[in-house]
Amino acid sequence: MNISWTTIFVKDIEKSLAFYNGLLGLPVAMKFYGEKQKLVMLGDENNAKVELLENPNVNVSAGNDTISMGFEVESLEEMTKKLTEAGFPVLRGPVSPNEHITFSFFRDPDGYKVQISESH
Repeated sequence: MNISWTTIFVKDIEKSLAFYNGLLGLPVAMKFYGEKQKLVMLGDENNAKVELLENPNVNVSAGNDTISMGFEVESLEEMTKKLTEAGFPVLRGPVSPNEHITFSFFRDPDGYKVQISESH
């Protein structure tokens, strides 16, 4: 069994696209804007996707801090600079629990915790 996607409900799909596609660089795999909801699948063809779902009938709440989505990047330093310049400050980090990984936490436009990591 493989993970296919993770769905997150968002308040404003365009703001979320600017974050996940524009800043993090996740490619748009599929887009559907219907009358009752908007859906965008992000990610590479053969990998798990992030599904953004905007539905006016759903109360969007990031919940508590027990869940985060993790993304690996080539350079944590470069991505941190890009995110902070765009108004997304570091929530926690950088943390390096061992010599193989360093990561920091941020919040997306809806308050979901996002972990950005760099492998060594």
